[in-house]
Amino acid sequence: MYIMTDISGKKPRRVTLKMIAEQTGFTINTVSHALNGKSDISARTTEIIKRKAQEMGYINDMTASALRSGFTKTIALILPNVANPFWAVLIKGINLELYRAGYTSLIMDTDENSHLEYRAVQSAISRKVDGIIICPNQLDTKAIQLIEKHRIPYIFLGRKFEDFPANYVIWDDENGGFLATSYLLSLGKRKILFLNGPRHISSSAERFRGYCRALASYQIPYDPALVAETTISAAGDNNDLLQILKQDLDFDAIFAFSDFIAWEIMVLLPKLKQVDISQIPIIGFDDIQSDLRLPLPFTTIGADKTLEVRQVVQSLLKIIKDPDSDTCYQIIMPTHLVFHNQPEGWAAPH
Repeated sequence: MYIMTDISGKKPRRVTLKMIAEQTGFTINTVSHALNGKSDISARTTEIIKRKAQEMGYINDMTASALRSGFTKTIALILPNVANPFWAVLIKGINLELYRAGYTSLIMDTDENSHLEYRAVQSAISRKVDGIIICPNQLDTKAIQLIEKHRIPYIFLGRKFEDFPANYVIWDDENGGFLATSYLLSLGKRKILFLNGPRHISSSAERFRGYCRALASYQIPYDPALVAETTISAAGDNNDLLQILKQDLDFDAIFAFSDFIAWEIMVLLPKLKQVDISQIPIIGFDDIQSDLRLPLPFTTIGADKTLEVRQVVQSLLKIIKDPDSDTCYQIIMPTHLVFHNQPEGWAAPH
């Protein structure tokens, strides 16, 4: 249905299929089939009906369509922190992929909170979404078990459970951690402070493994004093980061769990330690600058986000189309070093 304005000042009317039928001379059934792209209507008739519907401002009644087809053409995106530009970039890409496939999205933020995650899943189920893309908080699996109970097709984005087999699209976090740490070691740094995310998150665990592997490859002893957990949050909630940086730690380089955390360090460190930030190499993770174009010299770990969102959407749509298939979609995106806005004549280390 859609709204048709009456210039007489009367209350606007919702335009129905019957009204389009009266305007075009076709039956209601023909109009319905044409607007829904059914193959039993000729291309010429479909063109006439769609042109008239557009002229009248037709908007499809999704509720009625869902009742007829059993599908809402809606996908829920349940993510941990949409204030982080990294997630904003992925949301934009996923929305574009869904639009191309004829779907819309329902976006919900869990703030890394298991209770909010459970409520988000409840809300998605109550709205009869066709599928769910979720980055789980990993404090528990209650929300995931609820999805399983209601047999909603879903796929993990960015994280996975070691003991909970499921479909996922993630980055090669261990390799990313290895590359980041190896880069700093190649600069001659030997006391690398690793500001990691919470240890229960799979990406944190994988990046830590990469960090340790790089140290071992350079025969550098692991020092637990140089590894700390930070809160994954939006800017402004950095108390734990402040407390870590205030400690009397001896380090000559920093590997941050995310670009967001790295940027906060670049702001806080000169104030707390009164040091020249240019003398302490800092590397992030997420490659946000490839999408935001900030004029900031910065080194980070990246992956192909365009391919990532295409993989997660296409995989989920395949699961929706064939929910009983035994095909398992477990995709790991290759990671690589990214250097932004380096001075002229600068060359990446080999």
